[in-house]
Amino acid sequence: MATSIESIIAEFSERVIGQKRAAFSCCCGGIRCSAATATRIVPPTAKHANVAILWMVDMTSDAGEDRGYTVGLSDFVPMAEIKVAIAKHLGSVS
Repeated sequence: MATSIESIIAEFSERVIGQKRAAFSCCCGGIRCSAATATRIVPPTAKHANVAILWMVDMTSDAGEDRGYTVGLSDFVPMAEIKVAIAKHLGSVS
């Protein structure tokens, strides 16, 4: 299973890692995130690896802040494509 998960990560890494996102905040300004860069694709646990919506991407602050945030892999790759990759490497998709 680990090799299959690593294969999915490898399939999307070149396209995702290094992508940038602009800074944003909520409408009241209470939550703010500085501009960030995608640094790592984070798979779900092996038990849930076939659940496409659980695949995430770590975003690291470009401002050197200690905190970053996480977004769904589907922010960078169409969900249909993620599901195809999961089916190809794991045999089933949810």
